[in-house]
Amino acid sequence: MKPGKNPTHEEWLRALIEKKVGSNIPAENILLVGARNSYKDEIEFLAKNKIKQIGMNQLNNNLEETTDIIMEFASGKKLYVSFDIDVVDPAFAPGVSCPAPFGLLPNDFLYLVKYCASHLTLIGCDVMELTPRFDVQQMTATLAAQTIVEILGVRKS
Repeated sequence: MKPGKNPTHEEWLRALIEKKVGSNIPAENILLVGARNSYKDEIEFLAKNKIKQIGMNQLNNNLEETTDIIMEFASGKKLYVSFDIDVVDPAFAPGVSCPAPFGLLPNDFLYLVKYCASHLTLIGCDVMELTPRFDVQQMTATLAAQTIVEILGVRKS
């Protein structure tokens, strides 16, 4: 979406970098995975700030290889991970504010979640983008809940 005057839930990362909040987190230590339908200004901002990205095509084409790339990038870092449920294809997660086709299958999403939770040094995480008014038969809410269960289950053991 086009950036607004004040940051929204879609623009938190940009605001964090521009306002130097958490200045101990350099932009080059940020990795966006699975973003699609980016606005031109967003793409330019990511390039200008050297923010690394893994596109949805790469993620869909070779999940295991992409997971290895994520692990290499994250090696030795303490991480905060935001799991945006809208990375899942809207056929399986319709309850999001910005649905976009050709997303992950739910099992692939949960594989990635479990792998990250068990192999990364997480200092925190969240599950974002659930929009109940668009949810059909609570498909998205169920997936979001399962995501949290998977993270907590891995972190507990």
